[in-house]
Amino acid sequence: MGFIIFVEAFKPKPFKGLRKMVAEDVGFVKEQGKNNNLLVIKNTIAGGAYTALYVIALPLLFLHGVSVLMSRLFSSFTYVGWSPVRAYFTGRKGVKKSSDKNTGADA
Repeated sequence: MGFIIFVEAFKPKPFKGLRKMVAEDVGFVKEQGKNNNLLVIKNTIAGGAYTALYVIALPLLFLHGVSVLMSRLFSSFTYVGWSPVRAYFTGRKGVKKSSDKNTGADA
């Protein structure tokens, strides 16, 4: 903004082009009528409402994500079923020895 003012100040007729562009913009807005202005106002209000909804939703979505993570973690610790990893780390792995002495292989 400062650059535009600086450049315009040193022209032979300062701000003449800028005044012309502003006048054209004002004419365009008047030509559009009140219906378009009302739509712009509605969209501006809706933008504020959407921003407020987003700000309110962020902490709630964070809490939901943390609660889902904690419930999965809690269920993995309290799961009663057998799994090889849990059996290995708790020292309850069931090693069955074969009764067949010729092969020497574990069953």
